[in-house]
Amino acid sequence: MLVVWDVNSGTPRKTIFNPHPEGVLALDINTDGSLIVTLSKSVSPTEQWVTLWKWEEEEPCYITAKMDEKVDCMQKFVKFNHNQN
Repeated sequence: MLVVWDVNSGTPRKTIFNPHPEGVLALDINTDGSLIVTLSKSVSPTEQWVTLWKWEEEEPCYITAKMDEKVDCMQKFVKFNHNQN
């Protein structure tokens, strides 16, 4: 489960149930707070999932597999470009 908390009140603002069956390795929130991107823990030594979530929706709006032939090429983080919306 992924929970986004309000830093001032300490209350949950958004909950995503089971974003990735293997767990979330990394995430980022865009500058205006309307999008969340998550990176799964490795499904296999060569496959991970990147998922884009709109703040107001329950289901992801985009999912893609990141696959690499090299076993040691697992992504460790995911980031929005905070200089552009």
